[in-house]
Amino acid sequence: MSRILSFLFALLLCGVSFAQTGKKMPSKPLQATSKPANGSPTEDRQPLFLTARFQADSVVLRWAPGNAPSWRAAIATGYVVEKAIIENGVPRYQIIAETKALDKEALVALYQSNPTRSAALALATLYNETAVKPETLNFNQMKTKAESFQLVFGYNLLSADLDPTVATWSGLRLVDRGVKKGQQLGYRVSFRKPIYGKSDTAYVLVDTRFPDTLPEPPAMKAFETGSAVKLEWTFAPQQFSAWWIEKSKPGNEAFFPLHQYPYTYSDEAYQGPMLRSSFSDTGLKAYEMWEYRLVGITAFGERVEGKQRLLAQAKDVTPPAVPEWETIQNLGINTRLNWSFSGNSADLKGFIVLKSEQAAAGFVPVSAPLSPSTRTWTDTVAPPSTGVYYQIMAFDTAGNSVSSASQLVFGKDSVAPEIPEWISGVADTNGIVRLSWKASASSDLQGYRLYRAYAADHAFALVTPRAMVDTFFQDTLMKKSLTTKVFYRLTTVDLSDNVSDLGPLLFVKRPDLVAPEPPVIVNIKTLGEAIQLSILPSQSEDVKLHRIERKLNESNWEVIPMMEISGHEVVDFLDSTFSAHASITYRLVAVDSTGNESDYSRWATIKAPLRKKDFFIGFTVKWLSEKNKVLVEWECKRREDNGFVALIRQVGDQLPRTIQNLKEETMKFEDSGLSSGQKVKYWLRYAGAQSEYFSEPQEVMIP
Repeated sequence: MSRILSFLFALLLCGVSFAQTGKKMPSKPLQATSKPANGSPTEDRQPLFLTARFQADSVVLRWAPGNAPSWRAAIATGYVVEKAIIENGVPRYQIIAETKALDKEALVALYQSNPTRSAALALATLYNETAVKPETLNFNQMKTKAESFQLVFGYNLLSADLDPTVATWSGLRLVDRGVKKGQQLGYRVSFRKPIYGKSDTAYVLVDTRFPDTLPEPPAMKAFETGSAVKLEWTFAPQQFSAWWIEKSKPGNEAFFPLHQYPYTYSDEAYQGPMLRSSFSDTGLKAYEMWEYRLVGITAFGERVEGKQRLLAQAKDVTPPAVPEWETIQNLGINTRLNWSFSGNSADLKGFIVLKSEQAAAGFVPVSAPLSPSTRTWTDTVAPPSTGVYYQIMAFDTAGNSVSSASQLVFGKDSVAPEIPEWISGVADTNGIVRLSWKASASSDLQGYRLYRAYAADHAFALVTPRAMVDTFFQDTLMKKSLTTKVFYRLTTVDLSDNVSDLGPLLFVKRPDLVAPEPPVIVNIKTLGEAIQLSILPSQSEDVKLHRIERKLNESNWEVIPMMEISGHEVVDFLDSTFSAHASITYRLVAVDSTGNESDYSRWATIKAPLRKKDFFIGFTVKWLSEKNKVLVEWECKRREDNGFVALIRQVGDQLPRTIQNLKEETMKFEDSGLSSGQKVKYWLRYAGAQSEYFSEPQEVMIP
């Protein structure tokens, strides 16, 4: 039995699917449709499905229950098969056989004497004891048991489709031999005993005047990728139960299958009356051609080879990188296009320039294929005034292509529009300026651009990045400003981006705002034992003095004396009045003649410079050959701020680093682990709560 179960697991691993179970016969008949006696199954019936195949002097019958409980019950009770020779349209049925599944003992004996695949399938799918007994199971056990029950039901029906022996041993197949041609025969199959008090009968009509023809397997489509070929086909579900997908070298009739067991996958999400299947042949070499064919297996276990021989190969389907636009130069009578390409050019075959009057459609080639090294091309046809779109298409040796984004180019128009004229400009006390001007008479007007300055001889800054179509504008000025006038100018822009000269100057007087402009600390640095501030004074005309404020670390701000600053040029100020080595922050404020103060300048923070003092005494460094060590010795003044001494070392061109932190009483250190031929520098650093001192460097060569 373990061999039987192993075989079933192998079927599962190879992708066998039973989507049909409990819904319909795995394969419906070609010549007649089976249906229950009353025309359709109902809740009062246990449906049966029946199909037939006329072959020479025999009729092969195949049937199946429509659900798993009926199938399980009929394994023990079986079926009744009846036949009628229809004359004058009147059938008279007579029982010709009663069938049922071989019992378990008989199948076990068959398997033990000859362990064939057919015996394994029949034994495993008929007698794996999956019937549900609700009175002995909890809910989860019932669910698991029911799912297994339904799965085995599907295995049995598909196995009967693929293997006539399994169908016979399952009681689902009968061959009526000695049939004469020219007759109309009716067959019906019913359950031998009513199941749960309910039963049904299936019918099929066979006309022996017309021999059955086998269905033709459908045509396949191939989808080629870099290392695989995906085959896809659609089919009527009543025609085939499973497939063999085979391939060979082109022109070679020796086809071989691509899988070990019959293939049954179908896409249940596919819409419509047909089913869709697909199979991927993976691990292929690019551009190695193969010939594929599809072999269908019917519900009667018949193998039907398709006529189609489909040639396909794995191939490169990855397009090149997208070309990027650099510049487009409209030269009037022609247009020069420049682009870049940063992708892998190993299989790049070249570029083609495309052109269209639409941004996203209608592009046609306007250049011959250009070499992979080409990055520029000139269109000798001048663009129309309404504009034209360009794309750069890159294509590779496999025929894959990709196009750049579209770029619009207008026809060259070098005539600037007329200069605009002002109507009025008024400012209110809230800093709102209302401007208006005359409309331009240009037929290709794009709009107007507004510029502003706070002095007539200053550079005018653009206020409106985009061209305005209106002939009025409301500008909002800063309330805190020392300027009493603001100046405006206009330009006109047409659709070709031609810009008129600047229009006449318009100045608007605004209420006097008294706060001066703040000064600026341009730079801060240490200069010897002092701190130097480079100050740009307030640019307001009525400023009388500047005040510098300072704070040490997190202390309060204090005003420090300074000389009076006049003019508007950068001046330097030295501060040497601080008493401690600390972080010092400065800020400035400008005060005008009426006592109005500007905003504070941005703060500037710096660490106060170190004061040179004779702190370290007798700092010496020497090599002790008997110990292979460097001896570092020094003396230092006693401090009261509980500090420590750090010994700093630099070996060769490496960065200096602290190698030891010592209490200030320690004045000796032996350094080891240095390599011969190295030049080593040493420094001493004292770090206290309120002070910090460095020694001069001492150097030693390691012999």
